[in-house]
Amino acid sequence: MQTPENSSSSILTVKETAALCCVSRSTLLRWRREGKIRCVKIGRRVLFNREKVLEDLEQFSVEASESVEAA
Repeated sequence: MQTPENSSSSILTVKETAALCCVSRSTLLRWRREGKIRCVKIGRRVLFNREKVLEDLEQFSVEASESVEAA
């Protein structure tokens, strides 16, 4: 649930980030483990910066298109 102070924030939870990326929670956490997507861990909470997530997704699409062209 968003509060007034974080409604326009660029800090996202795992659930919010998974929805932004259109993937499941487990896929997002696997990407995090593999180092494909950047996050910040504060205690037991895993948080994501919206701008960095979008940059990482852009990098995914560039790498995917390069691998398709190379094949």
